[in-house]
Amino acid sequence: MLFRSWSAGPDRLTAIPDPAGLEPGTLEQSPSLRGLCAVSADVCWVTGSGPTVALTTDGGASWRDVTPPSIQGEDPALDVRDVHARDGAQAWVMCAGPGGASRILRTDDGGASWTVEHQETDPASFLDGFDMDPAGRAVAYGDPLADGRFRVLLRDPATARWRVAPSAPAALTSGEAAFAASGTGIRLDGARAVFRSEEHTSELQSRQ
Repeated sequence: MLFRSWSAGPDRLTAIPDPAGLEPGTLEQSPSLRGLCAVSADVCWVTGSGPTVALTTDGGASWRDVTPPSIQGEDPALDVRDVHARDGAQAWVMCAGPGGASRILRTDDGGASWTVEHQETDPASFLDGFDMDPAGRAVAYGDPLADGRFRVLLRDPATARWRVAPSAPAALTSGEAAFAASGTGIRLDGARAVFRSEEHTSELQSRQ
């Protein structure tokens, strides 16, 4: 059974058991879905507003709400815009929002517990997405800060720590911002990361 889309509506998940037809499923919440990571035909993570983090390990037949308790109940409600996972146990999710609302969390036990790997401290920061390679190297990006450059963070897999990139692309003076596209606006390919803004594509050499 393969997870393919939520074309049945913004709050409905559609699983395709075979090419002959669709089998709709639902979440208990009513989120606007933003992030998706299909690890295999059985394992898939989805994220969204509310906040919402959900996991299936049976190809979409059932879904578990594994939203981190630490991000629930905030006002305004956090928006979980991106997710990357290795399997049904280990995953990273990114919350978007101003300042400290922007954070990246990790679970190693299928969402039973979560650890905050990084949380922004600059009130002007707003993360938009991230990408991760199989080795655990990752690049996150966000809107430009006061210095006129995009916010770019690099993850060291050896320490599981995120640091600010030593040099990040400068934004156009027209007020250019990062492109919020549920994590699809950035790709990490070896030592190179490419991300899409509202007005052009930027490239960052991210060798660590």
